[in-house]
Amino acid sequence: MEGKETTSNSLLTQFVKQTAYTSIGTGLTLVLGMVNTMILVRYLPRHELGVFLLLEVLVEFLSMISYFGLDISIIQSIASASEEDKAKIANSVLVFRFFSLCLASVVFFLGQRWFFLLFGEADVSGVAIFVPFMLLVQGYWRLLRLILQGYFRFKQLALIDLVTSALNLVMIIVFIILMRASLVGQIYARVLSWTIGCLLFYLAIPGPKTPFIYPDQLFKVMRFGLPLQLNDVFSFIFSRLGILIVGTLLGPADVALLGVADKIPSMVRRLYGAFHSVYLPNLSKLLADGDKRRALRLLNTSLRLVSFTTALGALIAALFADDIIRFLFSEQYLPGTTVFILSMAALSISLVGNILGTSLVAASDTKGPTMANVITTAVSLAANITLIPWLGVNGAAMSGGLASLSANPMLVWLLRRRRVMANSLEYLKPLLILLGFCAVVFYLSPTSWILRSLLLVLFLVVCYIFSVIRQEDFTQALTVVRSYRAKRSQSQVMAV
Repeated sequence: MEGKETTSNSLLTQFVKQTAYTSIGTGLTLVLGMVNTMILVRYLPRHELGVFLLLEVLVEFLSMISYFGLDISIIQSIASASEEDKAKIANSVLVFRFFSLCLASVVFFLGQRWFFLLFGEADVSGVAIFVPFMLLVQGYWRLLRLILQGYFRFKQLALIDLVTSALNLVMIIVFIILMRASLVGQIYARVLSWTIGCLLFYLAIPGPKTPFIYPDQLFKVMRFGLPLQLNDVFSFIFSRLGILIVGTLLGPADVALLGVADKIPSMVRRLYGAFHSVYLPNLSKLLADGDKRRALRLLNTSLRLVSFTTALGALIAALFADDIIRFLFSEQYLPGTTVFILSMAALSISLVGNILGTSLVAASDTKGPTMANVITTAVSLAANITLIPWLGVNGAAMSGGLASLSANPMLVWLLRRRRVMANSLEYLKPLLILLGFCAVVFYLSPTSWILRSLLLVLFLVVCYIFSVIRQEDFTQALTVVRSYRAKRSQSQVMAV
């Protein structure tokens, strides 16, 4: 029994280490991304920033519909394959992706007139030529990252992400500040920096690199992934429906307001992506090996800590939203304060749902996530259509939280059908505590920094009392730090 517990702790320690590698790299990348945004909001008019954000959504949609389910299935397929098959899978999907992106570009040019209706009355015909280039680099950027996740190359991922973000910042300074290229300059910066990033990702993939399609391997990956393609469509609609309706009804300027208010929540989502890139292959392997005990521990610990972390972020937003928006961006974006608070609250609910849905995928359930996304998409559509004309951009942020909340009980039920017992209390307790504190904040409307800070400390104390944060969390963190220091000391000794 003691041996099993030691093995379990060893697994959790390894998982935390892997997450730490990607989180540190992603965190540094996000800092650079925030600097990018601080430059853009000061040098780009709100209208042009909104146009760029809508272009990103359009490119994301075209990239998504041309994946044929590879984006989800590739991680699990490579992680569980033999060394020989890993290389065959990677080479096959890389070649296939080129043809699928070419097809998506053709679809764009054929339907260009209809796609640009998303921009309202804005004339964006001058930037249409850049869409295929943005599509190519974004499509390969995501695929190459997924392949490296399947190989468990998390250090390389973090490093390349950091290098790419640094290059993007340099190019933004050159094209926008020095050359005053405005919207076109931002597109150049994105395409060039991500192209270099794609090349670095490709070079980091281990094994032979042969531009050849192995039909058996490709069809095997696609058979697993194709049922999830519909899930991708629903996920896209759910996550981007608000910004599309805002762009169509209110225009690019309000899209910029929504985008800036959602900048910090989107950064948290990207930071969560570092956790997700480690969580999916590890949980997939545990479930494939039949190790339910450690799989359940990983699942429920993840639910608890992600829910607590995002709830803490939402409370910080409720307490300090005006100061954060004013300091990071500018006075012209203060109307987005309420959107920022609502987006942070919705983020807490949606990331919990993402863990539950990802766990279903790890358990080889390709239909459950799609069923849940049908619910979220339907609720999101109804809520956005109802709330945006009434509440403006605030309605878009509120709709996301309502839609995520509607699907979480179903995801828990689907997991339990597969005997993967997700403990709902692990993520409900932080959310309920957050709700109580938000009620206090909105009732008192505290302006004193001392009072707001005291409320934040009290939140942490209450979370500790109700076992949302536990002694074992601190112990695990110390174990990782000590292990890192030991390895570093050993490396220094060997270098000497």
